[in-house]
Amino acid sequence: MNKACQKTGMVHVILSRSYSVYLFCVIIGLILEMIYPLNISNIFYSNLGFIFMCVGTIFIYWAQSTSSTSKKKFLANTNAPRNFALGPYKYSRNPTHIGLLLVCFGFGFMIGSFFVIILTIFSFVITKLIFLPKEEGLLEKKYGEIYTKYKSAVKTWI
Repeated sequence: MNKACQKTGMVHVILSRSYSVYLFCVIIGLILEMIYPLNISNIFYSNLGFIFMCVGTIFIYWAQSTSSTSKKKFLANTNAPRNFALGPYKYSRNPTHIGLLLVCFGFGFMIGSFFVIILTIFSFVITKLIFLPKEEGLLEKKYGEIYTKYKSAVKTWI
Protein backbone atom coordinates (compact mmCIF):
# COMPACT_ATOMS: atom_id res chain seq x y z
CA MET A 1 0.00 0.00 0.00
CA ASN A 2 1.21 3.47 -0.91
CA LYS A 3 2.42 5.60 2.03
CA ALA A 4 0.13 8.46 0.97
CA CYS A 5 -2.82 6.09 1.28
CA GLN A 6 -1.75 5.01 4.75
CA LYS A 7 -2.25 8.51 6.09
CA THR A 8 -5.57 8.51 7.84
CA GLY A 9 -7.92 11.08 6.49
CA MET A 10 -6.08 11.91 3.26
CA VAL A 11 -9.31 11.37 1.31
CA HIS A 12 -11.07 13.64 3.79
CA VAL A 13 -8.47 16.36 3.24
CA ILE A 14 -9.17 16.26 -0.50
CA LEU A 15 -12.93 16.26 0.13
CA SER A 16 -12.74 19.19 2.53
CA ARG A 17 -10.80 21.18 -0.06
CA SER A 18 -13.37 20.41 -2.74
CA TYR A 19 -16.21 21.40 -0.38
CA SER A 20 -14.34 24.63 0.35
CA VAL A 21 -14.38 25.51 -3.36
CA TYR A 22 -18.17 25.63 -3.18
CA LEU A 23 -18.05 27.82 -0.06
CA PHE A 24 -15.55 30.28 -1.54
CA CYS A 25 -17.46 30.50 -4.81
CA VAL A 26 -20.70 31.27 -2.97
CA ILE A 27 -18.92 33.97 -0.95
CA ILE A 28 -17.35 35.46 -4.09
CA GLY A 29 -20.76 35.30 -5.79
CA LEU A 30 -22.32 37.23 -2.91
CA ILE A 31 -19.60 39.87 -3.04
CA LEU A 32 -20.02 40.25 -6.81
CA GLU A 33 -23.78 40.49 -6.33
CA MET A 34 -23.28 43.37 -3.89
CA ILE A 35 -20.95 45.19 -6.30
CA TYR A 36 -22.92 44.43 -9.50
CA PRO A 37 -26.52 43.67 -8.51
CA LEU A 38 -28.20 41.51 -11.17
CA ASN A 39 -31.13 40.40 -9.08
CA ILE A 40 -33.02 37.68 -11.00
CA SER A 41 -35.35 36.97 -8.11
CA ASN A 42 -39.01 36.07 -8.36
CA ILE A 43 -41.32 33.81 -6.37
CA PHE A 44 -40.88 30.84 -8.72
CA TYR A 45 -37.09 30.91 -8.46
CA SER A 46 -37.24 31.42 -4.70
CA ASN A 47 -39.51 28.41 -4.25
CA LEU A 48 -37.41 26.33 -6.63
CA GLY A 49 -34.30 27.33 -4.70
CA PHE A 50 -35.90 26.32 -1.41
CA ILE A 51 -36.78 22.89 -2.84
CA PHE A 52 -33.23 22.45 -4.19
CA MET A 53 -31.77 23.37 -0.81
CA CYS A 54 -34.03 20.92 1.04
CA VAL A 55 -33.35 18.06 -1.38
CA GLY A 56 -29.60 18.80 -1.35
CA THR A 57 -29.48 18.88 2.44
CA ILE A 58 -31.34 15.56 2.69
CA PHE A 59 -29.00 14.05 0.10
CA ILE A 60 -25.91 15.22 2.00
CA TYR A 61 -27.25 13.87 5.29
CA TRP A 62 -28.15 10.53 3.70
CA ALA A 63 -24.71 10.22 2.09
CA GLN A 64 -22.79 11.17 5.24
CA SER A 65 -24.78 8.86 7.53
CA THR A 66 -24.46 5.97 5.05
CA SER A 67 -20.72 6.53 4.74
CA SER A 68 -20.28 6.64 8.50
CA THR A 69 -22.31 3.45 9.05
CA SER A 70 -20.43 1.66 6.26
CA LYS A 71 -17.06 2.63 7.71
CA LYS A 72 -18.05 1.47 11.21
CA LYS A 73 -19.21 -1.90 9.85
CA PHE A 74 -15.99 -2.28 7.88
CA LEU A 75 -13.79 -1.44 10.87
CA ALA A 76 -15.77 -3.83 13.10
CA ASN A 77 -15.30 -6.74 10.69
CA THR A 78 -11.91 -6.37 9.04
CA ASN A 79 -12.22 -9.73 7.22
CA ALA A 80 -15.19 -8.59 5.16
CA PRO A 81 -14.53 -6.52 2.02
CA ARG A 82 -15.69 -2.92 2.08
CA ASN A 83 -19.10 -2.44 0.49
CA PHE A 84 -19.28 0.95 -1.21
CA ALA A 85 -22.67 0.52 -2.91
CA LEU A 86 -24.91 1.46 0.00
CA GLY A 87 -27.55 4.17 0.32
CA PRO A 88 -27.07 6.93 -2.25
CA TYR A 89 -23.70 5.41 -3.17
CA LYS A 90 -25.65 2.77 -5.11
CA TYR A 91 -26.55 5.47 -7.63
CA SER A 92 -23.64 7.90 -7.52
CA ARG A 93 -20.04 7.75 -6.37
CA ASN A 94 -20.29 11.37 -5.21
CA PRO A 95 -23.68 11.97 -3.56
CA THR A 96 -22.34 14.59 -1.14
CA HIS A 97 -21.11 16.67 -4.08
CA ILE A 98 -24.51 16.33 -5.75
CA GLY A 99 -26.09 17.56 -2.52
CA LEU A 100 -23.67 20.50 -2.33
CA LEU A 101 -24.41 21.38 -5.94
CA LEU A 102 -28.15 21.40 -5.20
CA VAL A 103 -27.74 23.42 -1.99
CA CYS A 104 -25.58 26.06 -3.70
CA PHE A 105 -27.88 26.27 -6.73
CA GLY A 106 -30.84 26.48 -4.40
CA PHE A 107 -29.24 29.27 -2.43
CA GLY A 108 -28.45 31.18 -5.62
CA PHE A 109 -32.03 30.82 -6.86
CA MET A 110 -33.52 31.69 -3.47
CA ILE A 111 -31.68 34.98 -3.22
CA GLY A 112 -31.84 35.63 -6.97
CA SER A 113 -28.07 35.80 -7.41
CA PHE A 114 -26.85 35.28 -10.96
CA PHE A 115 -23.24 35.23 -9.74
CA VAL A 116 -23.82 32.52 -7.12
CA ILE A 117 -25.50 30.34 -9.75
CA ILE A 118 -22.67 30.82 -12.28
CA LEU A 119 -19.96 30.28 -9.68
CA THR A 120 -21.73 27.11 -8.49
CA ILE A 121 -21.29 25.75 -12.01
CA PHE A 122 -17.63 26.78 -11.82
CA SER A 123 -17.32 24.95 -8.47
CA PHE A 124 -18.81 21.82 -10.01
CA VAL A 125 -16.32 21.87 -12.89
CA ILE A 126 -13.31 22.48 -10.61
CA THR A 127 -14.40 19.69 -8.28
CA LYS A 128 -15.03 17.28 -11.15
CA LEU A 129 -11.71 17.97 -12.88
CA ILE A 130 -9.34 18.41 -9.94
CA PHE A 131 -10.53 16.93 -6.65
CA LEU A 132 -12.62 13.89 -7.56
CA PRO A 133 -9.89 12.20 -9.65
CA LYS A 134 -7.46 12.61 -6.71
CA GLU A 135 -9.99 11.16 -4.27
CA GLU A 136 -10.77 8.21 -6.50
CA GLY A 137 -7.08 7.55 -7.12
CA LEU A 138 -6.48 7.29 -3.38
CA LEU A 139 -9.49 5.03 -2.91
CA GLU A 140 -8.32 2.75 -5.72
CA LYS A 141 -4.86 2.48 -4.15
CA LYS A 142 -6.32 1.85 -0.71
CA TYR A 143 -9.06 -0.66 -1.61
CA GLY A 144 -7.78 -2.04 -4.92
CA GLU A 145 -10.03 -4.24 -7.00
CA ILE A 146 -13.06 -3.79 -4.74
CA TYR A 147 -13.15 -0.05 -5.44
CA THR A 148 -12.28 -0.52 -9.12
CA LYS A 149 -15.30 -2.83 -9.56
CA TYR A 150 -17.50 -0.36 -7.69
CA LYS A 151 -16.18 2.48 -9.85
CA SER A 152 -16.99 0.62 -13.07
CA ALA A 153 -20.50 -0.29 -11.82
CA VAL A 154 -21.62 3.10 -10.45
CA LYS A 155 -21.60 6.44 -12.25
CA THR A 156 -19.79 9.47 -10.86
CA TRP A 157 -22.90 11.63 -11.02
CA ILE A 158 -26.54 10.73 -11.49
